[in-house]
Amino acid sequence: MFGDNDMTARAYGAGVVIQRFDIVFDHRHPAFGKGEMDAVYATHNSEENYRKGRKIFERRRAMGFPK
Repeated sequence: MFGDNDMTARAYGAGVVIQRFDIVFDHRHPAFGKGEMDAVYATHNSEENYRKGRKIFERRRAMGFPK
């Protein structure tokens, strides 16, 4: 969790984001009502994984996103 946040923050920091509002991706994820919840989704999307992911992301951001 928060891998997308990490990549997005680093891309903005590097000045390489190109806004393309004309491109739309259909995110077929159960959280958006577009997919079936199964054991894998349930495990990956647990509150504990979100908590851990946020903590790691915030720590990496505070450190300037080290490699």
